[in-house]
Amino acid sequence: MKKIRRLTTALLVIIFLFSITATAMADGAPSLVDLPVTGLLNTEYTETTDTEDTETTTDAEEDMGAGSEAPGAAEESTTEGASAPDGDNPSPSPSPSVPEDGTAAEAPVGISLMSLIPGADVTATTWEDLKDSVEQAEVDGKIIALDPALAGTMSATAELVIGHNNSVVIDGGGLTLGAPSGGAHFRITNSGTGTVTLKNMTLDGTGGTGSVVLSGGGAKLDTVTVSSVSGTAVSATGTDSLTLTNVSVANAAAGVAASAGALTISDSSFQTISGTAVTASGTATLDTVTVDGAKNGAAGGSGLLTIDGSEFRTVATAAITLGSGGAEVTDTIIDGVTNGSGVVTGANTLKLTGSAITNVTGTGIAGNSGNITVDGCTFSETNGHGISEGKDVTVKNTLFENVRNQRGGHGSAIYAGTNLTVEASSFVNSASTLDSGYIQGAIVGYGGSGKTINVTRSYFKDNKASRYGGAIGLYQYGGTVNVSYSYFEGNGVSGKSANSDGGAIGVYNNSSSVLCTVNVDNNTFIGNTAGDDGSALFFEGRNDMVAANVTHNTFYGNKSTKYLLAAADSGGVVQLSLDVVGTFTNNTFIGNTAPNYASKHGAGAAVGEHIDSANAAVRPTATFKNNIFVGNGGNGGNSYASRNIDVTDGTDLGGNVGYDNGTAVAANITAESVFGTSPQPRANNTHHGAAGKAGSGYTGILTTVVIQPNDGVTGQADNTAGAPAYGTDARGFTRGASNSDAGALEIKFVKFDANGGAWSGLPGLTYDGSKYYADDTASTGYFLVTDPGGSVSVLSGDLPTNGPLVFDGWYTQADGGTKATGDVAAADQTLYAHWKSAAAEYTVTYVGNGADAGTVPAPDTVTENTLYQVNATPPTRTGFTFGGWKADDASGTVYQPGGSFIMPSSDVTLTAVWAPVPVTYTITYHGNGSDGGTVPAPGTYNSGQTAAISGPGTMSRTDHSFLGWNTDPAGNGTGYTEGQGFLISGNLDLYAQWQDNGRPAVLYTLTFDSQGGTYVGPVTNIAAGSKVAAPAPPARTEYTFDGWHHTADCTCASDDPCWDFDRDTINGHKTLYARWIPAAQTLYTVTFDAQGGSGVAPVTGIVPGSRIAEPAAPTRDGYVFRGWYQESEYSSPWVFTEHTVNGNLTLYAKWEASPGAGTDAGAADTPNGGGKVESTAKTGDASAPLAVLILAAAAAAAVIFRAVSTLKKRNS
Repeated sequence: MKKIRRLTTALLVIIFLFSITATAMADGAPSLVDLPVTGLLNTEYTETTDTEDTETTTDAEEDMGAGSEAPGAAEESTTEGASAPDGDNPSPSPSPSVPEDGTAAEAPVGISLMSLIPGADVTATTWEDLKDSVEQAEVDGKIIALDPALAGTMSATAELVIGHNNSVVIDGGGLTLGAPSGGAHFRITNSGTGTVTLKNMTLDGTGGTGSVVLSGGGAKLDTVTVSSVSGTAVSATGTDSLTLTNVSVANAAAGVAASAGALTISDSSFQTISGTAVTASGTATLDTVTVDGAKNGAAGGSGLLTIDGSEFRTVATAAITLGSGGAEVTDTIIDGVTNGSGVVTGANTLKLTGSAITNVTGTGIAGNSGNITVDGCTFSETNGHGISEGKDVTVKNTLFENVRNQRGGHGSAIYAGTNLTVEASSFVNSASTLDSGYIQGAIVGYGGSGKTINVTRSYFKDNKASRYGGAIGLYQYGGTVNVSYSYFEGNGVSGKSANSDGGAIGVYNNSSSVLCTVNVDNNTFIGNTAGDDGSALFFEGRNDMVAANVTHNTFYGNKSTKYLLAAADSGGVVQLSLDVVGTFTNNTFIGNTAPNYASKHGAGAAVGEHIDSANAAVRPTATFKNNIFVGNGGNGGNSYASRNIDVTDGTDLGGNVGYDNGTAVAANITAESVFGTSPQPRANNTHHGAAGKAGSGYTGILTTVVIQPNDGVTGQADNTAGAPAYGTDARGFTRGASNSDAGALEIKFVKFDANGGAWSGLPGLTYDGSKYYADDTASTGYFLVTDPGGSVSVLSGDLPTNGPLVFDGWYTQADGGTKATGDVAAADQTLYAHWKSAAAEYTVTYVGNGADAGTVPAPDTVTENTLYQVNATPPTRTGFTFGGWKADDASGTVYQPGGSFIMPSSDVTLTAVWAPVPVTYTITYHGNGSDGGTVPAPGTYNSGQTAAISGPGTMSRTDHSFLGWNTDPAGNGTGYTEGQGFLISGNLDLYAQWQDNGRPAVLYTLTFDSQGGTYVGPVTNIAAGSKVAAPAPPARTEYTFDGWHHTADCTCASDDPCWDFDRDTINGHKTLYARWIPAAQTLYTVTFDAQGGSGVAPVTGIVPGSRIAEPAAPTRDGYVFRGWYQESEYSSPWVFTEHTVNGNLTLYAKWEASPGAGTDAGAADTPNGGGKVESTAKTGDASAPLAVLILAAAAAAAVIFRAVSTLKKRNS
């Protein structure tokens, strides 16, 4: 109670202190800023006292919940000295005056707060209403709708100065507002954290200077149209964020300019902007923005400029200009830049993805020292560069179409900066023939040192320049250029000058100190042209400063025309000029043309040279290994000793086919002898996929010309190059380790040899790289060709013939070997036809094998290796069912009627297979006096099947109990019990046995001990003197059942015969024991060690797993026999009724001294069998239990006493 009183006192003290605090707080009147706005509306601060509660309240506190009060009521309660708004002047009121020291003037108590309209969703009917409601918004998210009466030209700018942290929405409701003369529509200064939103209005800036001027805080424009603005439509200075959604700006000097914070514009448009549509100094995001008609589109700042799904059309200077924050542009269209660039990067980073730049008079992307990444884009119809310069430029999956530089300078599609990577891109008609001393191929690298250009898996078609490379041009370039897995077709240099060289790739480097290394690997060049030399490749350099490595390329149908026939240069496909070092490995040159001029007459149609006319020592060097040069020449007479190679310092490193260079090529080495009839490039190089931008319509598989297999006469390129220079071919397939092919690609074949036979009348063949034979007789073999590691199907059509002999298949050896079927690996191996004599005939004979009805089929004569169908109508045999015809061969296959097999080269005997029809037996049940229910139905079983005896079911007999079944109605036959199982061997009639309920029945049970075998259930309710049927025998692994016996040791003697179910009757409860004979007969012996007692004879001949009968107990004077144990230490007793014998065994007798036997009393026998201990082991002092009991009693008394004392204390 004291604690309760103390707690109550404390609570009263707290309440009292709280009351004092509340009173103290009430004593000081809060300022207007501290009180809730809804309680301040036109309300004086007063104080009243409630004498009952002694609590202090104020009118302002009472008004805190009165937010629903009608605005009119608030206006009616204005205090003295407050002025009502002037309803006749809808123009905005000037901002409240601010003292010179910059602090806000304190609102005097009792002064009205002008014309604030309270509530979360209100309508402003005057500009003063709007101003006050915005500047003093009392709820976050307050929506202020403009009354329709406010539509029209504004007399003054709406000056809104916000100091609170609530967001406000000004909803124009679709009104059109005209700008005040010389001013903007809205000027909003926000020093709070809330956001001001202008929405659903049209701002006509005619006669004004701007529409929306923002300063500080956050601002949004939603569904706003701004037009006819002489200045900037939306200007933001120092804002935290500016968001434009569904905003349209038209006919303005500038669209949006944000000098700070994040700018976000979505679903908006800018049309006819004389300056820049969007200018951002911080982070900016443009999503689905359209700029149509502007000097500049979007200009970024220090933050990342992100543009997605937007369009820039008809821009004068630049569609996108990057700031220091760089830009990421995605899925955007730049269409029409009249006198400038699509994107200007400066020193900043650009990532352009999935976008299109088209109809640009200047440059698509004007780079400088920034990094540029272009992926999945299209550049088209551009009169300047597609991409110009940049530090590290990466171009992937991009199309350049009709990008022709007509403005001068180097390059057309791409003018490479420091490093350039081009992958899976297409360049179509994107080079310029404008000369004026520039190199204007699709891709151009110029000057510098240590640069890198990588071009791979790209497509170049119909790019035409005036000099040095229609597709790729390099001018005084210092660095490494790698061109691989690309396709060049129809490119060229069309000028008529000594510089019109290098139809596809041209390299000019007369610098004496800057090394240019060009690696041209795994490409295809088809139909490229040059007005002078090098229709595919041109390399010129001095002082060994140009290294040209040309590997695994295919050159087909390229042509140089030579503008001045008086010159004595050569080089139809490749020209090496001056001090160039060339390396040519595993290339294929076929069908290329050099010009026929002066004394050269088409020399060097594959590879030629240009020597310095002033110094013959200034000339190129080159090595050639494993190349093919066939079918090349001039368009007139040929200098055949150099029609393929014309390089004075050229070296043949071996493995070349058609290498001449001053030595005439053998007449049998022709294009047809290497490639077959009418060799053509075929699109079989699918290992690396198509080159070019996928889905652009400009892609190409790297076509190659497939060599034909070496048949001993033709196919001189197959297996002629020895150890390969490179482990793979142009397509990436593995070359042979020691017998590789010359040229760009490797083939593998399987040759089919008629082996004494011949083909005739084969159809005419144009070799396509898959099948080859020399003529209609395949006189040099029939070949199936595939790629390394591939396989072919063994030839099954177009088979040869061999007179009267019969084709017997394809084998790995001419005589013997393994037969080849299905698909076989192509490894340049030969399969040989095997032949045999005309097919022999053999006999199929049927054997009835005891058939006694129907007809055994007559013998058939069958041709070997043909399909034979077995007779469909078999004979029959009484008591048997037909199981099929069994073949007499090693397989022993059984064929069903109508089946089939291939006739072997021997006679076949088919023997009928019969299965006996099973004999069935029936067990018939008789009620034998039953008078109720139903007698069980008969049971039918197959011979040898285990039958199960039925129970009585519903059958009954009045005043009788069912005992079982018997073969004799009187019960004198063999008895059977419910559920008993036995092997049936004949029909059986069973009669129900009934026990008169008025007379006690004497019934017995026969139990079966399987002794390790499977379980056999007992037979119950056996009447005295009855016989029982033998149950189904048990089973035991590795043992044979040998009958049931009286004893566990299963011995039978004349006075104890084994059980005979046909003889013996049951006259008491009995157990029978199974006898087992092991598969490998091993019998065991049990020896008995009596340990000083009388002797016990051993038990011998024990079947493993059997139990033995316990022998008569031994005797010993002064001792009592205590059983047999498995150890002399008496650890484990032997239980004769449970334990089985599974090995030879000794059992030990255990003895215990008889009571009163002298000094031995209480002693136990030692394990040695005869000795005794001298005295009885002492178990403790006789007084000890008494002491323990006394102590226990004392303890118990103490516990009881303690318990009683405790209970008393509790009760008291």
